Amino acid sequence: MAKPKFDERALELLKLPLIGYFAFIGLDGHPRVLPTWFELAGTDILVESPVNSYKARSLRANPLATLSVSTSDIPYRIATVKGHVEIEEIDFPARVEVMGRLARYYLGDERGQRYEREMRPGPGDLLRLRAREAKYEELLARLTVPGSPS
Repeated sequence: MAKPKFDERALELLKLPLIGYFAFIGLDGHPRVLPTWFELAGTDILVESPVNSYKARSLRANPLATLSVSTSDIPYRIATVKGHVEIEEIDFPARVEVMGRLARYYLGDERGQRYEREMRPGPGDLLRLRAREAKYEELLARLTVPGSPS
């Protein structure tokens, strides 16, 4: 088995509160891409999902997945993580804890706490993208340098 390749710049970008775009193959064989909150845990990506969702059922059938993030300012900085997903069923208290942590991270403490108080999620699935590769790239970097050729 090949040694995993992780660009540290990708891992640093994944620590920012950017919306992830989670890609997988659906049960119908077509690619799916869903925006999602996520958490970086070492080199793993954690995504929570309702129990037995289409996403989870699809990943049980084919666990290969990719998550990408990008910044909105030029140069566009992009991180892409590829790997396979392991799924852990989590009970209501564990799901509330994960969702609350994600809400506070993405929404800030006050709005995240309000979101956490109002959610009624029930049990769920914790999707763990086990990364085998994390790539980093910048697009249009030359446009940020004054006097650079177009």
